[in-house]
Amino acid sequence: MRVVSIMVIMLAMLSTVPRALCADDLLAKNDFEVVPTRYDTMTDVYDAARKHSRPIIVTTDSVLHTSHLLFDYLLRVVEVDRLHRTLKDQVTLVVHTSPDQLESAIADFVDYYNRRRYHEALSNVTPDDVYYGRREAILTQRKQLQIRTMVARRQHYRQTQAMAGNTGAGTVEVSLNSDLICPTER
Repeated sequence: MRVVSIMVIMLAMLSTVPRALCADDLLAKNDFEVVPTRYDTMTDVYDAARKHSRPIIVTTDSVLHTSHLLFDYLLRVVEVDRLHRTLKDQVTLVVHTSPDQLESAIADFVDYYNRRRYHEALSNVTPDDVYYGRREAILTQRKQLQIRTMVARRQHYRQTQAMAGNTGAGTVEVSLNSDLICPTER
């Protein structure tokens, strides 16, 4: 898909730019004019403006697109740096005697990395869980399990204290307030 860029030229610089049809009317009405360009990418627009010392104003969508491209690039760099290093470390631990063994080892690692390995940066879920939209359900289930575990621990603690004959003076009670666990003094 080819992106067609539009450069908005400030009023002070318009004398050196060829004007489109009805551009004078738009300039008089809006104090700026929109000029279609021959550039393929946003970086070409910035390079040309810098070369001719022309200021440009880029619409929010273009800035969002540019930041998306930068973010995508950074993700790819991180993936190459981290994933490939991890892959190399794991696959080179064993000497593979044939290309088929190496391909099989790489496929096994990719399966492990995407489907079974929990990633701390993803709140300890797998990339497949994030991709298929299971992350929030898993995190909710974990939170509920954490709450049930805290309640069970509290009950167990109370039972052991009751069997030991402890009167409970100076103990701390845990009360559940929605999904938060808050210690309160008895």
